[in-house]
Amino acid sequence: MKILYSAVVCLMILPMQADADTYVKHEIHTDGYYYGGRITEPVDRVVDVWIGAGRASYDYLHRRIILDLERGMLTFVNKDDSTYAETALPLDWSALVTEEALAQVEAYKTVGTIGESSGEKEIGGMKCRCYELNTWIPYEDIKYRETEDAACFSDDVPIDLDMFGRIHEQLLRLRNYSDEFAESMMRIRGYMIASERIMYIKGFGVKTTETIVEMEERDPPAGIYSAPDGFIEKERLTLGDLRGG
Repeated sequence: MKILYSAVVCLMILPMQADADTYVKHEIHTDGYYYGGRITEPVDRVVDVWIGAGRASYDYLHRRIILDLERGMLTFVNKDDSTYAETALPLDWSALVTEEALAQVEAYKTVGTIGESSGEKEIGGMKCRCYELNTWIPYEDIKYRETEDAACFSDDVPIDLDMFGRIHEQLLRLRNYSDEFAESMMRIRGYMIASERIMYIKGFGVKTTETIVEMEERDPPAGIYSAPDGFIEKERLTLGDLRGG
């Protein structure tokens, strides 16, 4: 599968500022499709990522995920109902979710394979290495939620990649990757700059493209590395919390 670049990815990489963090804006587009008499509309999403000294915040429309290596803590925020939950790192699902959610997590781990790098490409002025990823959830005799993903990573970024590697390891746990596949992913050094994914649903494929449109040093907004004021802490996350995006 080849990644299609129909537009220039404009990466605003500015000089380092004292005490500034790295801001990364991801734009994600999923194609619409028709199935079973119903039309599913295309979806566009933005994820704002902040990476600082030993911590990172992934800010979605409905959720916020904060990984703080200094505190040794993961904070999972549900914006929809103004709640949050925290757990110690490294992530232990049994300490974070309800028994019902834990049963689902344990039953549906993602496995996969990684193809060798196809060489270097330049994207937005950065040298990237691109890989072919194939993931799925083993379910009886089928590959449930199978994906084929062409993903490009760069180490030419204003991020401490050794520190980010420790954060990335926890993100892979949060994505519920099998230990073997997570270890394979950890061998890829760098930050993902662009990807094109095909997910197979009911025998046909739906494409999602992800690109970075901003990457720059900025002072982080107040509170981005914590649950918003007034949010209520809950003991454990439910399946509903995990399904939101």
